[in-house]
Amino acid sequence: MKDRVEQYYQKLASLIVEMIPEDWTEIKFYAQEDEEGSQKYFFYYQSSKTQEWVYNMTITENFEFPEEEFDKLEDELSFCISDFKQDYQEEFGEVWTSFQMTLNSNGKFNIHFSYEENPFDSLLTHIAWQYENFGTTYEEDSFYQDLLEEYLEEKSQGKRYPFLEPIEKEE
Repeated sequence: MKDRVEQYYQKLASLIVEMIPEDWTEIKFYAQEDEEGSQKYFFYYQSSKTQEWVYNMTITENFEFPEEEFDKLEDELSFCISDFKQDYQEEFGEVWTSFQMTLNSNGKFNIHFSYEENPFDSLLTHIAWQYENFGTTYEEDSFYQDLLEEYLEEKSQGKRYPFLEPIEKEE
């Protein structure tokens, strides 16, 4: 199974890289899938040219990337995540609820699995993940800012959500 897990890591990375229309230095990927098969994933990559972090959902808006081709890659990525979760469970008997992966342009990657249930909806998960990974706040958008404050209130009460915390970089 170790070889199969490695193949999934390579397939996930390959699909994500294929969706990026420019040179990049780092990718941060988050995926979750619940017991019913409901799935959420997103990624950001750091552009080599601008050093800005680019959200995957803005790629077809900001680059000449055919939407049909992008949608096809998104579907492949979604199926790959589901297959990976199923095979992982069959092999290890444990079911991850989410995972994060970082990938550097030099080929180094790191992955972290979470096994606890996510108490947040997908929007709050994304907002909290952005805050934890990039320090993103939403002063201009009161709705998003209120959601972020809800998350920060939970944290101030001592609650930890490891599935949202940035992956430690390997030296």
